[in-house]
Amino acid sequence: EGRKPREQKMHEWTRNWIRLRAEHSALRRGRLIDLFYDDDAYVFARQTNRETVIVAMNRSKQEKQVTIPAAAIGLKDGVRLAPLIGTSDTSLIANGSATVNIPPKAAVAYK
Repeated sequence: EGRKPREQKMHEWTRNWIRLRAEHSALRRGRLIDLFYDDDAYVFARQTNRETVIVAMNRSKQEKQVTIPAAAIGLKDGVRLAPLIGTSDTSLIANGSATVNIPPKAAVAYK
């Protein structure tokens, strides 16, 4: 209460990412695996023996399409990455990699 619309949006975004971290032990204790980076985007996985969560960030003003080496984190062809937060897009792993679309100035997570 008492927040301006932009402040409320940031509050909800932060609360949702904190909730995601609480729900997925890989985000708290998993090993970090860098999957992609350039001047505008960074994609990493956090992985435990029970789960893998992929987080992708884009600081650009345009959507960014990134191909990640899914085989590097043990994901097999035919597996579909399910969105957890920030997008509704899924991504199918084929030929050892997956392509994810990262909205502009956003972060997304997949499981």
